[in-house]
Amino acid sequence: MKACDPHYSLQKKDYEFELPNCFDEIVHLRKLPAAIQKMNAEKGYNFNLDGLSSEHHASKNLTSTEVVASNKWSSIKENIPGYKNFYTDKIQQQVYKLYKEDFVSYGFSSSEI
Repeated sequence: MKACDPHYSLQKKDYEFELPNCFDEIVHLRKLPAAIQKMNAEKGYNFNLDGLSSEHHASKNLTSTEVVASNKWSSIKENIPGYKNFYTDKIQQQVYKLYKEDFVSYGFSSSEI
């Protein structure tokens, strides 16, 4: 997993946990806005997240509960559901097994897929 395409490889990097004081904090992406605000307040910075979102990755239909894991992209591309809609229970278990080191290292549970 460490040698494959970075989109599919483990996200954990050994140096994150081996070098003392390498990072002040490692933040879950979904908590990034609050972490940026906290850092700005504590350090006197003025960082913002403007321009860091992508329509390419944005869900357009957050109310759907339909699992679309087997659907053709052409049938959903105009009404993209949230990422959880792409996971069956079996896929969720396989993802956790494959990326367990990341889940454990970053404090996620298997239910957070």
